[in-house]
Amino acid sequence: MANYYCKYCGAKASSILSLTNGTCSRHPKGRNQGMHELYEGVEDSEYICKYCGTKATSISSLTNGTCRKNPYGNGEGHHEPFIGGIRKEYVCKYCGDKATSIQSLTNGLCPHHPTGRGKGRHAPTILPCSDPNLIDDLFKKIFGS
Repeated sequence: MANYYCKYCGAKASSILSLTNGTCSRHPKGRNQGMHELYEGVEDSEYICKYCGTKATSISSLTNGTCRKNPYGNGEGHHEPFIGGIRKEYVCKYCGDKATSIQSLTNGLCPHHPTGRGKGRHAPTILPCSDPNLIDDLFKKIFGS
């Protein structure tokens, strides 16, 4: 049976309906001010924050901490899992800049960020890159070996 998780708090449910019917303690609008939202990535042994690269063994452990690079501000928002999973290389979805970690990628300001040149950080794309190893790894995670 499949498990479904909230991307904001890591709550686990056996169906999407039962998950999204509950209020979320770590929702961006505030504690219990919004409903759980589905994490659309694969169930994995490790999760990584899409804003800063912090790693944890569960979504609930990851989202428990506040993130210094969250768009809401330092300490204002929680870590959020990157649905693209752990990779060998991360690519900015706005400009194509590359780095070997999300932490390195998101350290830089992006010249093509939607809020303006240098007004926002690089953000990793969830799409597989041209590296065939990344595509193979993603395929194996989704469909098994």
